[in-house]
Amino acid sequence: GIACGTSPGGPGARVEAVRPGSLAEGKIQVGDRISAVNGQDITSPAEFNRTVLDAAAKHTGLALRVIRDGATTDVVLAR
Repeated sequence: GIACGTSPGGPGARVEAVRPGSLAEGKIQVGDRISAVNGQDITSPAEFNRTVLDAAAKHTGLALRVIRDGATTDVVLAR
């Protein structure tokens, strides 16, 4: 579980919280900016939420493009 808000650093969604025990714990940090989910560019927190809910309905994992401290990395969250 990831909670996101508006990203002041540009398009995407800024991580505001990571639920303990979730797949994101230890991989995603508060303050990270998520700029893409499963290859789809993310322009807002609402778009992030829609994309994640769609992936959950299809029982697919998540491939996130994460920007942390100016560096971009890809993070995969899957069961």
